[in-house]
Amino acid sequence: MFELEKRKENTKWSVRQIEIFFLNFTNKREYAGLILVGVHYLAVMGSIAYTFFGDINIYYYISFSFYLLIVFLHYYYNGCILTRTERSLFDTKTWYGPPSILLYGVEDLSMERCNNMIAYMAVIIVTNSFLRLYNKDINLFLLMILTCIYFRNN
Repeated sequence: MFELEKRKENTKWSVRQIEIFFLNFTNKREYAGLILVGVHYLAVMGSIAYTFFGDINIYYYISFSFYLLIVFLHYYYNGCILTRTERSLFDTKTWYGPPSILLYGVEDLSMERCNNMIAYMAVIIVTNSFLRLYNKDINLFLLMILTCIYFRNN
């Protein structure tokens, strides 16, 4: 669907543009990276929290649409563009984004484990969102917690 070379070119351009935007707040790359981590975490967790616990209204649809956009961008960029930008700002190859801190602490980090966990979580979140449209009392949050425990201990 999308040519690999064009996606790589777009990824590099996107990372650079996000870096430039966050470097406007501070001239230190590490601080800009920390600001980006905070924005990344709040945006993703806010949309997920609202799709699980919020009322089904216009904000629910906005949150769910935002999350679907995130999923699409993960597939287009072959991973999270914000995590790639954070990695660039921190100048490290071993950073795997905010979920890695919550799930693994500082031990046993790997890109494969983080990507697998995020893929499972995305399926749960999207399934939960569609199920809630039919019955607002359905909530798969416990399944997300069990998935986190599974990835943490496996």
